[in-house]
Amino acid sequence: MSTTTNRIRHTTVALKLPLSVPALVTYAKGIVKRMAGNPLFRNPTPTLAAVTVAIDDLQAAETVASSRMKGAVATRNDKRTALVLLLKQLRGYIQSAADASG
Repeated sequence: MSTTTNRIRHTTVALKLPLSVPALVTYAKGIVKRMAGNPLFRNPTPTLAAVTVAIDDLQAAETVASSRMKGAVATRNDKRTALVLLLKQLRGYIQSAADASG
């Protein structure tokens, strides 16, 4: 008698965030672009608009930081932290969608 084992495949969403700010901005824009209008992600939390604002804020802060203005690096780092937090929240939303469809 043979035994059949059914394996349940579980998809895990991973964020492999780039370390440099310009690369992170490009990476985050790519996520927003791929999710926008995608019927699998109808009401993402956080909203794509909020993520886009955080991307734009980080990009602006990076420009100011490159001018070596006093305090600009700390501001840029705060903006980076805010964007990373939103991306992690978005990862949780995507994981929930993947689990529900699986």
